[in-house]
Amino acid sequence: MLEIIILYRLTKEIGARAREKGHKAGFYKFLTVLFWIVFEVIGALLGILFLGEGLITYLCAIVGAVVGYSLVYLIVSRLETRADSNFEILDSEN
Repeated sequence: MLEIIILYRLTKEIGARAREKGHKAGFYKFLTVLFWIVFEVIGALLGILFLGEGLITYLCAIVGAVVGYSLVYLIVSRLETRADSNFEILDSEN
């Protein structure tokens, strides 16, 4: 449950950062959730493969999720600011 709350907060943060730069937030929110899940699964699989099952597998999954979020954060932070970002004023705060 805590992981879902953290993902929700991080997704809102990514959306706000994308919106600040004049981009639509929805795509980057989706990308955050997608990367979180994909990299969490990859982390868990690598943990099982190299370290065995147990708590260490969950820790590897969390590290993978953080890596996925970090990649999206890096992508959004490198976005160029659009000069015509007035269209986002009408976008609802999701």
